[in-house]
Amino acid sequence: MKLSKLAAVILVFGTMLVPSTTLAESLSKSNPLLITRAKTELKPQLKLPIIERLSEINSSPKARNNNNVDALLTQISADLEKGDFQAAIEGCNSVLKIDVNNFVAYIFRGFAYSHLEQYETAIGDFEQAIRINPNSAYPYFGRGFAQVKLEKYRDSLADFEQTIKMEPEFAHAYFWRGIALANLAQTDAAKVDLEKAAELYQKQGNSQAAEQALNVLKEIYTA
Repeated sequence: MKLSKLAAVILVFGTMLVPSTTLAESLSKSNPLLITRAKTELKPQLKLPIIERLSEINSSPKARNNNNVDALLTQISADLEKGDFQAAIEGCNSVLKIDVNNFVAYIFRGFAYSHLEQYETAIGDFEQAIRINPNSAYPYFGRGFAQVKLEKYRDSLADFEQTIKMEPEFAHAYFWRGIALANLAQTDAAKVDLEKAAELYQKQGNSQAAEQALNVLKEIYTA
């Protein structure tokens, strides 16, 4: 992914949907209901938000017009794409030394921590990103995803709802809200979200992700 001097996009790189082991085990009236053990290696092509010059977004005057910030973020993006999450974290740390309020660095670092299964730390970064810019869907989604991985399913719902409110076609938010709802034994609502996720993934040209959503849906129907 390329970050130009005047504009850049936030990369959700698949989006930090690391393989999941047991995603759900809820109780029905009679037996444990296994919702899914699906592995989620989803790489949908999301509509990504365009960002103005990175060093000017919620940054300190010291960081404005600092080409080094743009160069660091470009390298961090590359590190995330190739799966070098520790290098991405170190790069984000360098950015934040220059610009303590760099929204993109907190987003990138939160996703990197999520890949490393350091979910509590990731939540801290997403919350800082929300404080800096509460009008972006990505930190809400990132926090919701981390909460699902921590089995805080009910807590995740508000974040996914906020994500969808801001980005109505954010397929990942429907998918993971469906997973959270399934874990809460709200299977009818889970089915609706997973169907919507599959529809959006197909619309966005990602048949692999759509198939994954439909497979999880089948598990719920046949459980």
